[in-house]
Amino acid sequence: MSAPSPEEISAAMAISSTHRMRGLKDGIGFPTTAEAMAAVYAASALPPEPAPFGPVPLGPAIGAIAPHDDFLYAGRVLRRALERIEANTVVIVGTFHRYRDFPAMFGSFDSRESWWSPDGAVPVSPLREAAIAHMKPWPTPVNDAAHDQEHSIEPIVAWLRHENPELEILPILPPGGYIDVLCTSGWLLGTALRKAMQESGLEMGRDVAVVISADAIHYGEDFGQTRYGPGGIHAHDKAVSDDKRFLRQYFSGAVTSSGLLDFFNELVEERDPHRYRWAWCGRFAIPFGISMLEGLTEGGRIMGWPLAYETSMSAPPLDVAMPPLGFTGPASYEHFVGYPAVAFTFDPSKGAGEIRLADRPKS
Repeated sequence: MSAPSPEEISAAMAISSTHRMRGLKDGIGFPTTAEAMAAVYAASALPPEPAPFGPVPLGPAIGAIAPHDDFLYAGRVLRRALERIEANTVVIVGTFHRYRDFPAMFGSFDSRESWWSPDGAVPVSPLREAAIAHMKPWPTPVNDAAHDQEHSIEPIVAWLRHENPELEILPILPPGGYIDVLCTSGWLLGTALRKAMQESGLEMGRDVAVVISADAIHYGEDFGQTRYGPGGIHAHDKAVSDDKRFLRQYFSGAVTSSGLLDFFNELVEERDPHRYRWAWCGRFAIPFGISMLEGLTEGGRIMGWPLAYETSMSAPPLDVAMPPLGFTGPASYEHFVGYPAVAFTFDPSKGAGEIRLADRPKS
């Protein structure tokens, strides 16, 4: 089956992109009006609240992992994931679901001046052009069709814009492949962004943050994941237990290169990262984004704080009836998706750095 053309991709969007503004791919899972966005945001604050994981960081976060499934399913966890993002400029690392349809890339920007959101257009930060300049001679492709095809960035844009009218974004899609490619490309891009920030007097957390868009387990026969049988509450609870273990084991406390490699190998076949062992769609986005954070901070260590976790079956959907807003997929014990919320902070302790280019795990 051949990859769709840019024209076919644009025609399938709920709101087509223009030369200057990226539109909206998913007009069912995500709001198309300001009224629907406001209703979702308000409903996400109502009980039941996601169960807390443990201690939370003080002050603003430098980064987060946040889900991108339908707002009616994932809204409560998404709110928790983003509540410590206070920066006006947010680098959003998408999950590149259809990466195989596009040429192998180092990581892809788009070229638009802004992105559509239900509360108004969101400008793309000038850090994009500054980072591209600092990346030379490393390749930094621009691919608008890839960004039009991918839905995982637009919900983060919409949510952050609703919370902050001053928002600027820098959307990027990671490459797919082996972890040394992911970590090296993420670190190099983070280093280029750090140089661009220094030129503008910007600080991590206060001025700039990174959000990694990723859902957790996709369980069910249609997802190709039936480790604990075809479904049922037993399979659900076992899958939830595995996901929560990942969050506590790999993203609580100092995030290390060895831990990142172990996490990656929990999700994919060791000799073929394109094949899932445990189906988290963010298998490429998370190592890339955390390595970017390391390049952005340099000289300390990234600290993880798991904040919340739910699935499409563990809590009722948000009570918002404003079509076309709705569901793009079913929720049952035979078909469910997990939603992680993690915050990241920076510990500047001397010699604490853990994810160094020279120490990158090899494939």
